[in-house]
Amino acid sequence: MLVKIFMLIPLPDLIRGISPLCRRLRDIFHLPFLWRHFKYDLFYNKSRFDHIFEHAEYFHSLQFTYDMGKLKMEMTTGYIEEGLSRCTQLLELDISYNLSIRNLNFILKMPKLGILNMEYCCNVDPVTAVTALKTMQKPRRVILSLCEQFSEDQLCGLFLSSSSYEHIDVEKCSCLSVKSVRSVLAANPNTKSLMFSPSWGPPPRWMKLIG
Repeated sequence: MLVKIFMLIPLPDLIRGISPLCRRLRDIFHLPFLWRHFKYDLFYNKSRFDHIFEHAEYFHSLQFTYDMGKLKMEMTTGYIEEGLSRCTQLLELDISYNLSIRNLNFILKMPKLGILNMEYCCNVDPVTAVTALKTMQKPRRVILSLCEQFSEDQLCGLFLSSSSYEHIDVEKCSCLSVKSVRSVLAANPNTKSLMFSPSWGPPPRWMKLIG
């Protein structure tokens, strides 16, 4: 009965209010399946970060968004990335608007990752990011909107490296030409949504593509 109740309570609330009460509740709190989906709280500090990421191997989806405030001030460079590298079972990762993350090499440790949202992660290094993203075995949904550090060639190289993309969002990154969009769509026949900022070109060519 306690397990069923715990499953109805958001994990951040369990962390703050229930897990410290007694050993029995703490043991239930550490059950792996309770940690499959986690939405990270903006106001955590380093101690709580370390406590949460003791369970990183159980995460299936993780939302770790926005600049980390106090957490960012307490951590050394690469500390957050090292924590993320322990999330080896992740299927979905949302790090949108997280300005603390600079390197995506932790993706190399996530063989099951298929959905990634890194909207406005404008401090991520684009060269190492593209290399890391190309290692995703079956990428389905990738959002890079507002990441202006990526060039058109880098975006094309990324999305031509796999044929499994279903949703691509690169709005307000580098502008894509008709030729680039055609190449990406041809390489990914199952794409249902492609959101991008078009470069200027002859209107009839764009109309033909849309049609």
